[in-house]
Amino acid sequence: MLTLFRDIFYKKLSLFILLSIFVFMNMGCFLVNDDPLKDKEGNDIGSFKFASGPSYGNYYSYADGIIDAASEKMGILMSNVATNGSLDNAVRLVTGDTYLGNAYMAMMQEDVYEYVRQQCITQYNADPDTVNKNYLTVASRTKVLLALYNETVHLLVNNSISNLTGLNGKTVNIGTADSGTFITAKNILEANGISCTLMTDDAADGVQKVVDGEYDAAFFVTATPSSLFQDITSTNVKLIKVTMPSGKKTYKEDSSLSAKDYPNLLENDISGNISVRTLLVGGPNFDDRNVSNFLDYIFKNAEAYKSYNRKWGDLSVPLSLDYMKANPEKCNFKALCYVSGFPELDPFYVEDNFFTDYGISSYHDMYVELDYLLTLNAGIGLKEVNTTGTWENAYRLMMGEGLMAIVQDDIFEYLKNNEDMYDSMMAASMKKLVPLHYEYVHLLSAGGASLASWLSGANDINVGPKTSGTFITAMNIINSYTVDPNISYYFDEADIAVQRVGTNYDAAFVVSGVPFNRFYSHDTWDVGDLNGTLEEALFYDSTPYPYTVGNLDGAASSTSVNYPYTTILSSDIPTVRVRAIQVVSPVFESNDIDIYLKSVFRKGYYMTIPPDTGSGFISDPLWVPIVKESMTAAETDAKGYEDGSDDGAIYAESEIVGAMEYFVNNPYGWHDAAADYYLSMFED
Repeated sequence: MLTLFRDIFYKKLSLFILLSIFVFMNMGCFLVNDDPLKDKEGNDIGSFKFASGPSYGNYYSYADGIIDAASEKMGILMSNVATNGSLDNAVRLVTGDTYLGNAYMAMMQEDVYEYVRQQCITQYNADPDTVNKNYLTVASRTKVLLALYNETVHLLVNNSISNLTGLNGKTVNIGTADSGTFITAKNILEANGISCTLMTDDAADGVQKVVDGEYDAAFFVTATPSSLFQDITSTNVKLIKVTMPSGKKTYKEDSSLSAKDYPNLLENDISGNISVRTLLVGGPNFDDRNVSNFLDYIFKNAEAYKSYNRKWGDLSVPLSLDYMKANPEKCNFKALCYVSGFPELDPFYVEDNFFTDYGISSYHDMYVELDYLLTLNAGIGLKEVNTTGTWENAYRLMMGEGLMAIVQDDIFEYLKNNEDMYDSMMAASMKKLVPLHYEYVHLLSAGGASLASWLSGANDINVGPKTSGTFITAMNIINSYTVDPNISYYFDEADIAVQRVGTNYDAAFVVSGVPFNRFYSHDTWDVGDLNGTLEEALFYDSTPYPYTVGNLDGAASSTSVNYPYTTILSSDIPTVRVRAIQVVSPVFESNDIDIYLKSVFRKGYYMTIPPDTGSGFISDPLWVPIVKESMTAAETDAKGYEDGSDDGAIYAESEIVGAMEYFVNNPYGWHDAAADYYLSMFED
């Protein structure tokens, strides 16, 4: 793979030299406003456009600074296109109109990303064919370059209304349906359980109609102080505080409205009001090869750009750091490197490694098949490197020590929730390629005691190495309970841990695909000598994202598919499961990734669907979930995913989330080529 990157480099170098000569010879006419924008394949995708916002708003004037920096440092001349706002901008990034073409960059509110994701999930659950592909493309193929400044939610009401509850039964304007104000206002009203008549006039028009007495209230997300509100002279209206209820703090409540700025609308200052971050976003065709110089130029010229809009005075690295730490999967990786001060990865020095986990495991089994498919369909062969598991794999990808890995899906949430820039860099360094098998939580318990009983006394529990996926999952489950402070934790690897249950400690977690070899194969291990049984491992209350619940199958019969030995598991038990994901380094490139992905799903089909004869066929449980479309428990049973015996089907009591549904629910952080492949499954 290292050789492949060098070949690509020298080809690009030759092309660069030729292009430089061409540019020099044609300097007078090279950069013009209507030069066609080409994608990486050279297709004409329209002119360079910057989607800003309404001509009277902050976005429109602020955009001129971005446009200047792009011209100076990326050689791109963009025209400033007035739009209806954030959601309109987002859609323009992925599909423009006949006259304007696609936008190259845009300004958006931070809540647009979650809005389009939730819309897609709702539509998919109702009917997969109704998913708005534009929204799904926004979530998966646009990337945040900077957080620019905070805007404040303004809620203008007539004097009879004193708080948010007073909006019930009233007529409230929430802005046009393709604006950021619309999204924020809807989220606030729904979270606070407010039922009212919604109007969708332009935000500025809605404010005027409140002043005129036609509407009872109007939302407007804008920078403060806003001249629109300062110009109001009516004494019949006022501004009130906007917050979210406890447990639904999806926005920061850190902005204020000053009575000095709005003397006719406020008697006292309002603090703890909702703020919304404004983002600079690049479209699917954004070329980030020179992004660090572009961003550096923006910060150096922020003071001068205040002549365009005073909000340039709010630009700061900490604001972007704060956003990117919490949302690494939504960010352009090179922009994240610039903001965090982390060095960009150099493809020249990235090793040809594929990280799995310890020795003989489900990750190893998957590597063998996946590497064969990579070699056959993409001409890429990688060396397996054994590790302690998921966290170490993420770390080593970030450090440029390898190109691919298998990790547990919960690593992304775990790293983001730590709110540490280093952890966020790890999350951003893993670009998703394909959802693989399910990893099941096995709890080997001495004496058959339940998880709750072990956590309520002074016991010893092994939770796996701190750099493993087992540790992440085990601690998430444990922390959902009330835990005795006298519990002692151990961090041994699975092979060692299962031998020590009943001697060194009382219970051990193992997260693995089924069957875990130490609980199954008497050819390599005498399971009868283990001092324990497998018990339920569930969260205390409801199962949080990204986990689901599946069954570990056990029976007295030696033909049972998963764990046939009664000394380990005498009957089926429910347990937490988490998806394994194949991820790649952010510098990974391949022109054949779509062919590879097709081969993975084709392999899944042949590894799980019985041949016409059907006689004696045994589905591979690791490959059963690797399908494009989801299946219910009844469907998995009906499709014949059986173990070749009379003891039932492998997935007869478990639903399978296929790649399409997984992509809709998890649209962030994909490798671009993989995202394009999954997007091709949805209708335009």
